[in-house]
Amino acid sequence: MTRFSKYKLCIALLMGLGLSSCDKDFEEINTNPNAPEDVPASVILPASQQSAVSRLFGASVNLTYTATWAQQIAKIQYIDEDRYNFRASDFSTHWDALYAGPLLDARLVVQKGEENGDAAMEGVGRTWQTWIFQNVTDLWGDIPYSEALRGTEGNMTPKYDSQESIYMDMLDQLETANTLLAQGGSVGGDLIYGGSAAQWQKFANSLRLRLLIHMANVAPNKAKEGIEAIMADRAKYPIFTSNADNAELAYLGAQPYRNPWFENSITRDDHAISKTMVDVLASKNDPRVTVYAEPAAQPAAGAGFTYMGKTYVGQQNGAASQPSLATVSRIGNMYRKTATQPMYIMTHAEVMFILAEAAQRGWNVGMTAQEAYNAGIRSSMELNGLTGAAVEAYLLQPSVNFATQTNKLEAISVQKWIALFGNGIEAFTEYRRTGFPSTIKEVPASFFPGRGVPLRFSYTNQERSTNRANVEAASTGIVDFLFGKPVWWDVN
Repeated sequence: MTRFSKYKLCIALLMGLGLSSCDKDFEEINTNPNAPEDVPASVILPASQQSAVSRLFGASVNLTYTATWAQQIAKIQYIDEDRYNFRASDFSTHWDALYAGPLLDARLVVQKGEENGDAAMEGVGRTWQTWIFQNVTDLWGDIPYSEALRGTEGNMTPKYDSQESIYMDMLDQLETANTLLAQGGSVGGDLIYGGSAAQWQKFANSLRLRLLIHMANVAPNKAKEGIEAIMADRAKYPIFTSNADNAELAYLGAQPYRNPWFENSITRDDHAISKTMVDVLASKNDPRVTVYAEPAAQPAAGAGFTYMGKTYVGQQNGAASQPSLATVSRIGNMYRKTATQPMYIMTHAEVMFILAEAAQRGWNVGMTAQEAYNAGIRSSMELNGLTGAAVEAYLLQPSVNFATQTNKLEAISVQKWIALFGNGIEAFTEYRRTGFPSTIKEVPASFFPGRGVPLRFSYTNQERSTNRANVEAASTGIVDFLFGKPVWWDVN
């Protein structure tokens, strides 16, 4: 199956008009063929996919903020954001771009699927829109949702829905998507699964598992009921069963279809692997260090983690000053220097760690926590090109072996955080939700000392200006957005 394709809209203009048809064809003559009034869903969908992934997984939201605040990545130049000194203009740009771009496009895909009786397209649109909204609400908390994307209908000041209500509706959206996608078929323009409704159905249900586990500490009964229902009827609710099912956006490797981290690395050298990540990998003698990081060019004596004769040195997040660049390890070339490297939207490894946590909580998922935990590690290793005896030996190490872990939920969470490398938003979410890895701490040179690690993104100045009443209603009790009040599911 082709996982990435280019699609373009071809519009023909019939010419050869006679003088006698001047009045009749006046409207046709004045129609701009480059600005069609109606664009098919097969053209809108790939635009939404490309723009959403580039925005949420790119060098700003992902590298500069979420992966850095989750301490998987560290900044080594222009380090203010690593010290929590965010740029309000960045948050405004991302907010506006997500709502006006991929979210609006996804809504159009759903509408066109409904209008045309195309169950597969509607199901894909509902799943994709939910994935984008999930990321937006996990970053900002309460957001415009039920009244969002209705500017053309005259609603320019949408209310902010509670994150709890958004989560409940997103679960309903994915249930509907599952029913629609179960009818089979294919959709045009899909860059993720080549149009396969069956694969999108697996993604829809795997995404439901993500939403439900996010709720485990704040709505455990709802989370348990939902996860057990999915796992009790896998024929009705198929999920990811291997890396072949991963939701990913691949790239052709030629401009403008290049991996966004690669694109950033062409002209920038702002990011390194973090000390937190290297220390966690070192504590487990983890071979993924060879993929996540490049050896330091000139490591200081005794610094870092030496594996297979090469030394990997992570940069301390939020240090007071920039490091000597030769002394720290850059992000691994597979992730940073490969133009065709996919961006992993959701993986089989993540699903396995979700099920491991659910099983450890005593929920019935059809496998033991250890079985799911081991499957998640194997899947993550495989995704990073690591297989065979070395992986099995890794699973038996005292620092990894599930049977010997004193805090098994912590062991699952740490392995999940490792496996989420590249997906900064989800890694940031998992840290906020679980508190693991516990080695993530407030950075040494924080611009806001004593306030800990940020809890969320701030609402934008534009929203405060144009939608003030609704922003103020959503801001009740929040003195400081970054640190003042956690999002709904964050009760850790």
